[in-house]
Amino acid sequence: MIGAGQLAAALTGLRLLLRLDPRGLELFEKTAGGFARSFIVAAMLLPLHALHWVLSFDAAKENLDLLPYLVVKALTYVLLWVLFPFVMLYVTELLERRPRYYWHIVAYNWLQLPLGLLMMPIAFMADGQLLPQSILGVLNLGALAAFFFYATFLARWGLMLAPAMAFGVVVLDFVLGEVVNGLVGKI
Repeated sequence: MIGAGQLAAALTGLRLLLRLDPRGLELFEKTAGGFARSFIVAAMLLPLHALHWVLSFDAAKENLDLLPYLVVKALTYVLLWVLFPFVMLYVTELLERRPRYYWHIVAYNWLQLPLGLLMMPIAFMADGQLLPQSILGVLNLGALAAFFFYATFLARWGLMLAPAMAFGVVVLDFVLGEVVNGLVGKI
């Protein structure tokens, strides 16, 4: 459970990071407990994702009925939330940045909140076919650029890495997500 003070500090830290102020990292709880509590963001975004899964379900294209499809999507959601933090345990060791692990990953989890709130309306517009594919493509590209921009900034300051190395960490996260989604898509 997260307390009101912890939530307020995390949201303030997030606000500072979105303004490109690395002092925002100081406000996150950089402990195992803070790490565990940062997954509250996954719970906060889950209803939006679940709605997207239901809206995007197409029985003609899926090899599953709705309920098994939703179970697979939920398990994939959990996997995507835990895989990158797990892999980063080893990456921070290789980069000799293990003491900075919580600095990065706690803030990274919180960063998913505004990024998710940016990306989900685009997904809903696609689900409802509310905009032409060309416009949705531009919006998706913009959201992806925002992810790379902010996640690289965060890796740069959270792990104290050179910009190119920080960008590499973000590429790793992106590739992991694409691999998981690709493998699950074959189910």
